[in-house]
This record gives sequence, structure tokens and C-alpha cells, in this order.
Amino acid sequence: MKHLYLALALLAATGLRAQTTALDFTANDCSGTSHTLFSDLDAGFCVVIDLVMMGCPSCIPATHAIVDDVIPNTSNPAMVKFYTIGYTNAITCGQIN
Repeated sequence: MKHLYLALALLAATGLRAQTTALDFTANDCSGTSHTLFSDLDAGFCVVIDLVMMGCPSCIPATHAIVDDVIPNTSNPAMVKFYTIGYTNAITCGQIN
């Protein structure tokens, strides 16, 4: 079974629990590079997914706090991947960047 340490700034802020079993997905990043979640997990990466919601100024510091928490507490920072994903498909790369 695939396990995912899912850190969602939005859900953390509301006190909801993150799911522990992920659904696989394949998506292109803003550079056009394809990423498949289960391939990264099978390769041993820890994947942190951050859902970005436009109009949420407190979400940006929460995302930085997640990054600051994960990297120092892992034995191999090179094995951590961060995905920042728009909360809806209407959010563009320009808005996320």
C-alpha cells in the first residue's frame, strides 16, 4: 500500500486530518516536466503536496513552515520532493510562482 505524508497547509490550518493513502496521478509541472506520484514514492522519495488557494495570505507562511520543518528532520533532503498544486485547475503557473 502506498503511504504518503500529505502536508496540506489549508487542511492543517483548519485542523482536518490528511489522508494517509494516496491516489496516483501524473501531471506536468510549470516547466512541462511530467511527474507521477507513485513512481516517486516507489523510488523512495518522500512527497509533500501543498495545495495553493489564491486569496489565502496565511497559506504562504504555512507552506514555508512545512518546508522548514521537513528538510531539517530528514536524513536525506535530496529524497524529499515538494509538489505545489493549485487548489483548482483555474490556478495558473504564473499565479503560483
